[in-house]
Amino acid sequence: MKKMPLFSKSHKNPAEIVKTLKDNMVLLEKQDKKTERTSEEVSNTLQAKEILCGTGDKEPQTETVQLAQELYNSGLLITLIANLHLILYSDQFEDFFKYVEMSTFDIASDAFATFKDLLTRHKLMVAEFLEKNYERIFNDYEKLLHSENYVTKRQSLKLLGELILDRHNFSIMTKYI
Repeated sequence: MKKMPLFSKSHKNPAEIVKTLKDNMVLLEKQDKKTERTSEEVSNTLQAKEILCGTGDKEPQTETVQLAQELYNSGLLITLIANLHLILYSDQFEDFFKYVEMSTFDIASDAFATFKDLLTRHKLMVAEFLEKNYERIFNDYEKLLHSENYVTKRQSLKLLGELILDRHNFSIMTKYI
């Protein structure tokens, strides 16, 4: 007999999470009329992050290996990586400012590596993004530069140097300085 949750969403197993995410990513790539709803579904499906990292209240779940294997076997990992640049314009981008400050070194380190890739990989798109969102991004970035954590502070300063010295970000450099 299958249990029905009364007050919360049902907990999907890793195979169901990956299948739902893959189906929704295909719909997002088509960019039809349902894009906003599909984008919401992708965000909701990201309970995968909870399985991998846990939350402030819960530890990571034991299904981590199964989820990683499902992502790998489905070929979804390649799709997610190819569309990683889309996160710049999502609400989840601001979460990276929190993730890089986490006390768990592995999570903070991986988050900063992803954060750096997002801000350095697609230079023209990032330059446009930074110009449009200068105030919001650099207010949060300033907090990283004044972090209590030496590693976060050092990595943030190094990334800032890389960003403002890039020729695509000339207007950002002049605004910042």
